[in-house]
Amino acid sequence: MVYSKQRRLSRPTHRRFLSLVLAAALIISWVGTAAAQDAPKAEDLIGKYIKAVGKYTKDGKPATIKSRVTKGKLIVTDFGMEGDITDFLIPPNNYSKIVFEALGEIERGVKGDVAWEINPMIGPRILEGAEKAGRLQEAAGFNRFENWKKFYAKAETKGEGTVGDAACYKVVMTPKDGSPTTCYFDKKSGLLLKTEAEVEGFDVEVTLSDYKETAGVKLPHKVLTEGGEYNLEMLIETVEYNADIPKDRFDLPDEIKELTK
Repeated sequence: MVYSKQRRLSRPTHRRFLSLVLAAALIISWVGTAAAQDAPKAEDLIGKYIKAVGKYTKDGKPATIKSRVTKGKLIVTDFGMEGDITDFLIPPNNYSKIVFEALGEIERGVKGDVAWEINPMIGPRILEGAEKAGRLQEAAGFNRFENWKKFYAKAETKGEGTVGDAACYKVVMTPKDGSPTTCYFDKKSGLLLKTEAEVEGFDVEVTLSDYKETAGVKLPHKVLTEGGEYNLEMLIETVEYNADIPKDRFDLPDEIKELTK
């Protein structure tokens, strides 16, 4: 894959870039407003989404899922860079790595109540506040809305919108820590097609598409992040459930252990 546009990053910009890359790796236009009494409750829309994504086999029986390994590409079109991303998940523990030829390795993880990150520019750090809450939520399950009440103070239906040709209900989810996220759920399928949120002072839109089913679970295989300084595209290539993940995969790196002392 070749990109014609390349730019050099200053050190402060480089740091912001890495933060946005990590935020993307992981996760909208108005067409009118529906009357509150006519719109489905936010909790019902979230429930429909959870059912649509599913943890079920084709015969309708619950699937037993204990782990997941996801691999793919993270493309930063603004800088002509492409990295390999690998994510390991055994809730509530998570470890992910992005490898860029030009930047090196970027690592993130969750072990118990500790959320951490190591990148070439900032070094090792323990995440706190809204950043930590977001990572804990991502690691809490195979569907980030399974335990949504643990992380969000409220969810409210706020009208209708469209994503492409799909009519959607708009749900604003206010976390216990951090800025609200606006979610667009497809009226027909119930799937999440787009989100809006403020990330480090930028209005960021994330479009989720190309849902594919593996082991009874649907996962978007294309995630496009737009807004702010950089546009990112994540392409999922393989998804393996109940993968054999070494027990020490989620152990804290030595640099992070030092910070926890």
